[in-house]
Amino acid sequence: MLLDLRTPCAAQRLTEIRREKCLDQWKIPRSLEVHRPFIRTVNKYPPSRNAVTGHRRLTTTRQLSAIFCIAILALAGCSDAVQESDEGAGGVSVQVGAITKKDLRARVEAYGAVEPEPAKAGHPGGGAKLAAPIAGIVVGIHAKEGQSVKAGDVVVELDNRIAQAAIDKARHALVFAQQAAERQEKLINIGGTTMQAKQDAAQRLATARADLASAQAAIAQVQLASPLDGLVARVNALPGQTVDLNTVVAEIVDLKRLVATVAVPSDEAAQIKKGQTAEIYTDSSSKPITTGHVSFVSPSVDQRTGAAPVRILLPEDSGLRPGEFVRARIITEERIGCLAVPRESVVKVAGQPAIYLVKDHRAIQTPVDTGLRDGGFIEVKAKGLKVGDSIVAIGAYGLPDGTKIKTTKQ
Repeated sequence: MLLDLRTPCAAQRLTEIRREKCLDQWKIPRSLEVHRPFIRTVNKYPPSRNAVTGHRRLTTTRQLSAIFCIAILALAGCSDAVQESDEGAGGVSVQVGAITKKDLRARVEAYGAVEPEPAKAGHPGGGAKLAAPIAGIVVGIHAKEGQSVKAGDVVVELDNRIAQAAIDKARHALVFAQQAAERQEKLINIGGTTMQAKQDAAQRLATARADLASAQAAIAQVQLASPLDGLVARVNALPGQTVDLNTVVAEIVDLKRLVATVAVPSDEAAQIKKGQTAEIYTDSSSKPITTGHVSFVSPSVDQRTGAAPVRILLPEDSGLRPGEFVRARIITEERIGCLAVPRESVVKVAGQPAIYLVKDHRAIQTPVDTGLRDGGFIEVKAKGLKVGDSIVAIGAYGLPDGTKIKTTKQ
């Protein structure tokens, strides 16, 4: 049905329809109709006409409908605000914990790799590289990679024909020198030679003996033997291959004598001392796979990295291999049975560390001195603190002193 809006009755009916829709939308009981007489009173006054179309304008009625809807929204908002105020009346919600007693450790973390132990006085190193002392041809490989060898076992042998020829030549020269020296000794007894000739013969004999010893040492050099007990880690030559002077042909390693060499930043190197315990991690481990002890702290810093090399002696059963990347956490300080709280519970108040003790449902601000940090805990010191005191663990930041709180367990 179409309404002629130019009549007062039609305008009144339109207002009634809008009122019914508003009541249904906001679910307001029909009994609350205090606004209706006011609308009827307003409608008694004739609306003005439109200067162009000549139709009566219903501005006043529409404005009243809009005001009515806005009032309903405002009342709903006030109701929500009152409800929120009532909910907040119990205090600020925080999570609480307790002061505990823990063993805390200060650590320096560094990264590096596993290497054979270096040689020290009276002891060979934990690894060796066999290099050719002369240029030659490889004639034999007497051990394969992964094979166990003992100290003195020949691993690689070079062509010894030149060395053997030098030995033969030195032996012949020695025989001739011995005969000449004996002849000069007989002649000197009968006055058949001079003392100078006898001394020259003795000198040539000594030189021949030295040449033979040198030749014998040279042939020993072409037989490259392991200087230690261990495993053949690598063989870099093949039979028939020509090698140059100082070419590394094999590597030996003792897996029971390994160290982890790590780079410690220069500003933390002063905390590292010989004998300190170190926890060793690998890329795939979240827990330490073994522990070692600091055996060496370099007195100098690498200019390229700004770090000082530190060696950590590993146990024989570490299970690590040379070249493996590791992370070391060196324990520089340890405190047993100190008071500790979660790190999140300590906040800065005017530049001073503080925690909030929970007393009578209120957060009491308490300044503290902090100490070692270990994982998620931090050492705290203050007069009157004791194990078991309830504290604000989460939610302490920006909390005014004495604030009423609602607590939940951490």
